[in-house]
Amino acid sequence: NEGRSRIYASEHDAMPLHPMQVFEKARKRFPKAADAWIVRLSSLEMTEFQIIVDEVPDTLMTAPAREFSLNLIDLNRTALITRTFQYD
Repeated sequence: NEGRSRIYASEHDAMPLHPMQVFEKARKRFPKAADAWIVRLSSLEMTEFQIIVDEVPDTLMTAPAREFSLNLIDLNRTALITRTFQYD
């Protein structure tokens, strides 16, 4: 269940949706809003995320954790922008 949201497709589902599935469902219902968020996300450079992550105190986040976090942000950012995500 790592990386899963706590949002279920229906009350009878045993597994929650993946966050990308949640976004796709929202995109279908609110395409203009979803597109606006993608445009905003596209306008952000990874250096902006780096600045935010660098503000986390060293006592709370190790260098490997920073690197992992930034790689995860970059992968998800790219997947959302290009719509190339998979959640199997």
